[in-house]
Amino acid sequence: MENLVRIKAVADGELLPFMPQKVSRLGAPFSADWSEYPVSDKLLFFVYGNLARFTGVNVASNLAVMFSVITAALSFYGCARFMRARSEWCFGAALLFAFTYYSFFRGLPHLWLAYTYTVPLALLTCWLVGSSRRLRWPSMGAAFCLGTSAIVGVSNPYNLYFFLFLLGLATGAQWLWHGRKGNFWMGVACGLAAVGAYALLQSDGWLYASNEGATSLISRNYAGTELYSLKFVELFVPPINHHLSVLASLGYRYLRWASFKGEVFAPYIGLVGTVGLGWIFIELTRRFARGTSHRVPAYGVQIGWILIFAAPGGINSLLALAFGLNVFRATNRFSIFIPAIILMFLAVRLSRVSRTWPRWTGVGLMLCGVGLGLYDQIPRSQAPEVWAAIRNEVEADAALGRKIEKNLPSGAMIFQLPVVDFPEWRPPNGLPEYEHFRLYLATHSIRLSYASLKQRAAFQWQHEYEKLDPSAMAAALEEAGFAAICIDRRGYADRAEELLAAFCTVGKPVLEDSANGDFVVIRLDPAKTPRWPIAKELTVGRGWNPPDGENAETWTYGPATWSYYNPYPYPVVASLGFDVKALQPCEFTLAVNGVEKLRHQTGENAFQAKIEQLPLNPGVNRFDLATSAGAVRVTEERWGLRGFAIKNLAFKVNVVSPVNRSVP
Repeated sequence: MENLVRIKAVADGELLPFMPQKVSRLGAPFSADWSEYPVSDKLLFFVYGNLARFTGVNVASNLAVMFSVITAALSFYGCARFMRARSEWCFGAALLFAFTYYSFFRGLPHLWLAYTYTVPLALLTCWLVGSSRRLRWPSMGAAFCLGTSAIVGVSNPYNLYFFLFLLGLATGAQWLWHGRKGNFWMGVACGLAAVGAYALLQSDGWLYASNEGATSLISRNYAGTELYSLKFVELFVPPINHHLSVLASLGYRYLRWASFKGEVFAPYIGLVGTVGLGWIFIELTRRFARGTSHRVPAYGVQIGWILIFAAPGGINSLLALAFGLNVFRATNRFSIFIPAIILMFLAVRLSRVSRTWPRWTGVGLMLCGVGLGLYDQIPRSQAPEVWAAIRNEVEADAALGRKIEKNLPSGAMIFQLPVVDFPEWRPPNGLPEYEHFRLYLATHSIRLSYASLKQRAAFQWQHEYEKLDPSAMAAALEEAGFAAICIDRRGYADRAEELLAAFCTVGKPVLEDSANGDFVVIRLDPAKTPRWPIAKELTVGRGWNPPDGENAETWTYGPATWSYYNPYPYPVVASLGFDVKALQPCEFTLAVNGVEKLRHQTGENAFQAKIEQLPLNPGVNRFDLATSAGAVRVTEERWGLRGFAIKNLAFKVNVVSPVNRSVP
């Protein structure tokens, strides 16, 4: 859903690279500002978003998936030919790489991972840096390596992350053994080019961030590095949608007995890949047996490094545990490098073996291997009733969208219930994630409340309004200019029957409902001079442990932040009061927007802080709380680190306009 929305937003002239990442039809009555949301492959969405202007979003998204396969095949074929493999083996290996199960597993939901064309380019670059005698500047080889590094930098960050490690191995080999200074400095230049390209593409996240001090949007921890790691057995476990039932049964057996299931089946290398890996193992064993282990080829080192680095409790887990590098938790995604290495190895070795064969013999053997590999890797199609259900859902959404836009004025705002955080948040009652995007995809002018970034001050008011009783909620939304409420029935245990009855009681009838019964739209009477919705509470930022329910106090694990969003173009006035204590005597400070507002001694006996007439500027206001003493670990449990505690928080905002308070 999110990828479809990004394509549609680009088609509407938004979410452009190097610009503020805002979607004007989302996050109503404001614009959904996604500038702080790190997303790779923005250039990919830019290309297919512009294509969608002519083809529509659905066709553009299908073309995006199709070209992920085509580009992977072309990239692999070109790299294999550079390695002087024969054209028939290059062709067969390229097809098998393009149609690995990994690509089908990713597809449109993980579009940025489905584009694997950078993997053969990255491997060839590392091989050139590590061993080529032809790498000089200026040369075509040097230009290829630098260009590839830049391309990897602006694409999938997982491939970039692992490319840097493989490039480090190649560059280190030059430094320690080969001593080719040109190659060494080319490796350094490639690393800088890749990181520089990534930083340039993500610059909008740093340039246009508006909620500094807020909690991280992408929550990661050490446990994820084990759950989503590359498990060696998963290289050989067939997926449950395999064509052969005997192999699919192995997948079901794995699901029954595995305790830690992450992105299961994605690393599957298939029958051809298994044969190739066995060949590599035999060749390496012979080298060691002959005493030529000092000439271990790059493919052996690289596969070994992948398995050691990405395994549960491997090097990546060590980096996460020791240095907090949790963001690249899903190391099973590095598995795509393994079939690329294996298939490149097979293309080169089979070219040597078949050098003296008749051409038709090699072509025939290649076609047999490709046929077996494709049958093994391409999953069984979904049942017809699955496609019918999807088609009916899309058609029902489109019909509802047409009805809404017919009965509401252009640009009308709709508040969506239940309120769901974005991104990466589990909605209530088993509601599928990102389902609130469906109405955006089915309409052209309606503005929707969903998709402001979670735990940001500009989003706080939505959670507060959701807690109101139906009468008060309707009145507050009408005052804010909303013309309707859209309820997703699946987000409520009773299919929202009680809520609908309450709205009917207060005179808010059903305007429209979807054919499949998922959505119900309630009509509102928006105010002629609406007022911006304004939150009554502060938004919790970084530095806070979960609240202690027993004592109604919240501890920090160090310096902490609050934030508050003032939507008006002039300052508002607030009052703030709370009790603060610490485990040891220390000095407590509170700064608002970088200006110190309070400084006082505190300790085990709580200090009562109170600030009257606190001006809050237009936009996001940041509150920084800190003490002179560091945090103390009181227990070895997860939230055992404690700095200071806040209790009895009281916050009130008084909106006083010099002219008026209406929405501009």
